[in-house]
Amino acid sequence: MKSPFSRYEIRLELLHKLKEKGFYVRMHAYEYIIGDYKRFHAIVFLEPEKNYAFIKVLGEKEVIKEIEELIVKLDPNIHIEEI
Repeated sequence: MKSPFSRYEIRLELLHKLKEKGFYVRMHAYEYIIGDYKRFHAIVFLEPEKNYAFIKVLGEKEVIKEIEELIVKLDPNIHIEEI
């Protein structure tokens, strides 16, 4: 089953929700670079055709958990793997 993240509008919604949480976010297609204006915390790679999200962890675990929660709110069936 294809993830809702295959739709551009849903990917933009994730971008806006991350920014509402106070993160610095740079989005390019299916990739997000996420920081807090002092340091980078994660790089998120979405693969909606496979219903996967990969998170390259660069920061603290509690920040990664926040990011994962936002992703799951938009797609409860997505599989998330930290790399």
